[in-house]
Amino acid sequence: MPTQITALDVTKAYDGRPVLEGVTCSLAVGGRTGVIGENGSGKTTLLRLLAGRERPDHGQVVLTAEGGTGYLAQDAHLPPHATVQEVLDDALADLRAIEARMRLLESAMADGPGGADRAGRADVAGRTDGPGGSGGGEAVLSEYGDLLTLFELRGGYDADARTERAL
Repeated sequence: MPTQITALDVTKAYDGRPVLEGVTCSLAVGGRTGVIGENGSGKTTLLRLLAGRERPDHGQVVLTAEGGTGYLAQDAHLPPHATVQEVLDDALADLRAIEARMRLLESAMADGPGGADRAGRADVAGRTDGPGGSGGGEAVLSEYGDLLTLFELRGGYDADARTERAL
């Protein structure tokens, strides 16, 4: 399995107190990893480093997660009655917004010339590929392509299946 996250000789200290020293590890795509240790032993620090939330004092963390990484802080301030599903839905909000925008652009492109105007979609109306353009044209197609690439890289097509497996 290819490696998705690698820590190489990572060291981290806070106020001169070393928390991690010389840590090296690799996490494979699709693998599951547990981090076990006593309170104050650096578990949360390691996870923040691996997620790219902090930088090591020494060493290197290499992320090859094309779609990015997700991180839910252990001390996240969540609504007291929030369900795990609601927390996951909130974490996927950006991905859902990308998908909604893609669907809007698909509809505008399917409506043909002037389709965005007829559908009352002011956010895509007026985008043309020049005089007499298609009411969406190259700008809409280009935006759609960019969003599609981002959606795929972030695992948009299997996000719901991964969420179901995690629950």
